[in-house]
Amino acid sequence: MKKETKKIPANNLKKWSDQDKEMLRVLTDRGLSLKDTGKILGRTPEAVSYQRNVLGYRAPGYAPRKVKVVKSVNPVAVNKTAEVKIPVGNNSSSVTRDRARDITRAAREIARANGKRITMAMFFVEDL
Repeated sequence: MKKETKKIPANNLKKWSDQDKEMLRVLTDRGLSLKDTGKILGRTPEAVSYQRNVLGYRAPGYAPRKVKVVKSVNPVAVNKTAEVKIPVGNNSSSVTRDRARDITRAAREIARANGKRITMAMFFVEDL
């Protein structure tokens, strides 16, 4: 089988001139597809789409897609009997590695007791 080679449009990666932008506006107003507009302007459909968005051109009959917003949230079963010990320290400015591990473990247990999970990242800076 022969491997297909993709043709590179004539104006690929060239700066859009004012004349190109005006032609894009006219072709957009006429309702031409991205592919057809790209062939006329010698650009890829992706480049045409990007430039349309940058310039704010919209095809006739264009309507933004409506997004359904869900306002209600399903209730989560809470385990109110679970006891979690939270580590307490005298000086919060000096957190050791073990203390940080304990705090992380306690936060994770609290989240799990309430039917949730916790995701976090902790970074420690040490002298070399």
